[in-house]
Amino acid sequence: MVKRIAVLLLMLAIVPKKLSKPLEVKTIVSPKVVTTKQVTKHKKQELGVVPVQITMYTNRHTRTASGTIPKIGTIAVSRDLKKKYKYGSWVYLKGYGKFQVTDLMHNKWRKRVDIWTPSTKQAVKHGVKYSYLRQIKPPNG
Repeated sequence: MVKRIAVLLLMLAIVPKKLSKPLEVKTIVSPKVVTTKQVTKHKKQELGVVPVQITMYTNRHTRTASGTIPKIGTIAVSRDLKKKYKYGSWVYLKGYGKFQVTDLMHNKWRKRVDIWTPSTKQAVKHGVKYSYLRQIKPPNG
């Protein structure tokens, strides 16, 4: 260690008799690398896009929580999403299309959406999938 310091001092053409304070070694820290995944996650949060779990459900001869009769294009949202997506608001599910929020799910679910379907068989076949949910303007007509 002493030899290294002496060589370093000779290289700098400085040969002090005594060092007044110990040499400080500064390390250069590389800047934090941000991945593409982190950037897209940040942008999606800015745009109001919410990652959700998607399932399908069927209920016959009953009304939804908002009082409407379920039909194609109806979805139920979990109660944490209900704060952001009110009854009657229109949402877009990536890979599924446009839907109107007319129903609520049980309290136990978080960040989850149920798409209404008339067929129990289709609901079971769909299973659980994942996508992104965002609010859109109501379609004209």
